[in-house]
Amino acid sequence: MSDNNLCDILIRLVGGIKTVDDFIGNSDFIIKNDEEGMHQNWDAQFLNTTTPNFSNQLLKRFLKKKLLTKKSTKFLYKTMVATSVGQNRIKGKLPTKTEVAHRTGSSFTNDEGLTGAINDIGIVKLPNGKYFIISVFVHNTTEKFKDGEEIIADITKVVWDYYTKK
Repeated sequence: MSDNNLCDILIRLVGGIKTVDDFIGNSDFIIKNDEEGMHQNWDAQFLNTTTPNFSNQLLKRFLKKKLLTKKSTKFLYKTMVATSVGQNRIKGKLPTKTEVAHRTGSSFTNDEGLTGAINDIGIVKLPNGKYFIISVFVHNTTEKFKDGEEIIADITKVVWDYYTKK
């Protein structure tokens, strides 16, 4: 499950926002607010930034066990596979038993109907045992939430088809 309160507790336990930002240590990943801070006002959520490309690089380091300890990598990977959040995003149009380790991100929709973020990043296991890494960010969209999720599912399905039909 996704739990914003737990996220903030974990951030505090590891030493705060600056500690997380310093650990990642890349200008393509900036964290200025915890979950509570991002809900203070509409603009606060945009102070935390990353790119799909950097997210893919981070997942690649994670998958190669070059980010965390082997024990922590195994635990986090299993947790990401078991997540029940975002089933209509990366996993949405893939075969039912496909192993997907992923993490979603979402924001709220403002009074003008603009949603700041409908995101999903993940590691998808192919039938041949290899993986592909994908990060899709639907950003500042007026699409209905379910349509934003379907965009992510459609993009992932195209990538899946590319790798499984070769």
